[in-house]
Parts: sequence; structure tokens; C-alpha cells
Amino acid sequence: DFKSGKRFSSSGMSMCLINAVNHRIIDIIPERNNKFHVVTQAYTAMNKIRIRVMKEYRAGTHEYGALKRFWKLLLKNQDNVDYHRYYPRINFKYAELSDSE
Repeated sequence: DFKSGKRFSSSGMSMCLINAVNHRIIDIIPERNNKFHVVTQAYTAMNKIRIRVMKEYRAGTHEYGALKRFWKLLLKNQDNVDYHRYYPRINFKYAELSDSE
């Protein structure tokens, strides 16, 4: 949160959304009352992009099926991605793949 002034925000306070990895500013949110909805907004934006990309492919194609089936994997925290357990993946002709692959 930072003081942005009444001309920029009705409350006078805004929020700066920063990338935690490279510390670059992603966006300035004018009203800080949106602060608690940032995660929901990020999830919704990511899901809209996934659906838009899915629509570029025909239903039944490998790419469409992978984006539809593994949507939770796209949202998984990198620290929780399993690198060591292998499972048969239906969209990849039952190849034994880990979550990272």
C-alpha cells in the first residue's frame, strides 16, 4: 500500500502489485479495497487466457485436451510440483510423466 492522493484514488491509498521473483512492478491498483481480491483476479485472468488458447485448437486435439485436463497443474505452486513421481498421462498416450514434464 502507498499513499497516492485523493486525485488518483477516492480513499487516497493505492496498492502496488510487484513480481516477487524479479521485484518489478506488474500493476498499480488504484483502490486498495481490491487488495484482498488480487489472487482471485490473477486466477481469473490466467483461466481466461487458458480458455482463449484452448479455443484456438479444435476440440479433440492433443493441445486442447492437455489444456482442459491439466488446468490445475498450471495453477500449482512451483514448490509443490512433483518431480519424482511418474503417472500414466492419458493425453500423452499413457506415457509415464511427472508433473514437471
